[in-house]
Amino acid sequence: MSWSLLDAANDKDALQAIQLAMLDDPPCYPPTPEGLAGLAPGDRVKLGFRTSDPANPPVDLATEQPLPWLFGSEQMWVLITKRNCCAFRGILLNQPMGINGLNNGDKIQFSASNVLVFRKTYGFNSFVHKLLAWLS
Repeated sequence: MSWSLLDAANDKDALQAIQLAMLDDPPCYPPTPEGLAGLAPGDRVKLGFRTSDPANPPVDLATEQPLPWLFGSEQMWVLITKRNCCAFRGILLNQPMGINGLNNGDKIQFSASNVLVFRKTYGFNSFVHKLLAWLS
């Protein structure tokens, strides 16, 4: 099953997904231009992954039951490892429940427009995340 990323800037489901993500995982920040400009390796972003085949809705890979995805996407954290202007690379930090062929630890390419929310990393966690980003 193939997948694509939710476009936070233009997708009709993105605003609701952003609002949900901010409630679910504080402290998260919405994708403001200033916030996106400050993202660097070691920071985490939440992206919305959706299947590219509407005829085959996602199912839980363990139970094979349909997934009750909110706003048409499975939202997962990605650790930023590289940045080049508005283009990013990172490592998926979650195991998808319903997207075959996508796994925890996979490298993901995305743009600033795909970011639903972000979380800056400070202190010791910042050091650890920046080290992981450098090692990848």
